[in-house]
Amino acid sequence: MLERNTNLSEIVRTGTPVNSAVNLEVLGTIFYEGTPLHDGAAIIENGRIKAAGCVLPLSTTWTWARTCTRHRACLGIAENSDAIAIVVSEETGIISMAKNGVLMRHFDRQTLYTRLVDEMIPKETASEKSAAEAGRPGASAC
Repeated sequence: MLERNTNLSEIVRTGTPVNSAVNLEVLGTIFYEGTPLHDGAAIIENGRIKAAGCVLPLSTTWTWARTCTRHRACLGIAENSDAIAIVVSEETGIISMAKNGVLMRHFDRQTLYTRLVDEMIPKETASEKSAAEAGRPGASAC
């Protein structure tokens, strides 16, 4: 889960502090089946894993007949905060993302990456863009 403006310190307290850079090895270790932190959420803030094994609130609007706690939790945190939550089905490997109380399914890696870049990296304002272009060699200021 990616923390944005909503403070998730209450959720972080339900898990185990990690304080690590986000990388494949650490995430692979956290989510390796059978490890103690496997069934909880990892909270990422400012590019660092704050905690893992965190307990998320379950969605109360979940209507799918086949209940999956992992997906209910992904949607639940997106209903209760502005965080972006990502879940991968253990059974099918399908990647889903929850944002603003909506669960979107069937992401491939590239689409998820593009979506996360769009969501998490601030857009350059017109004045910032103009200032950057004015300082670039070969750019003309009118």
